[in-house]
Amino acid sequence: QDFAVDGLSPAVTPIDEFYRIDTALAIPGIDAGAWSLRIHGRVDREVMITYEDLTSA
Repeated sequence: QDFAVDGLSPAVTPIDEFYRIDTALAIPGIDAGAWSLRIHGRVDREVMITYEDLTSA
């Protein structure tokens, strides 16, 4: 969508222009094949989400 308003910056910043604050000297890497997110504890049902699950939408 275009939310252009004279005098204002765009509502959506393109990824390559996004300001990033990071204390790491190098961008951390992950093994996408081994990465997973586990949601557990005070939930009705435990869920395990893989990197592929997140990126295949």
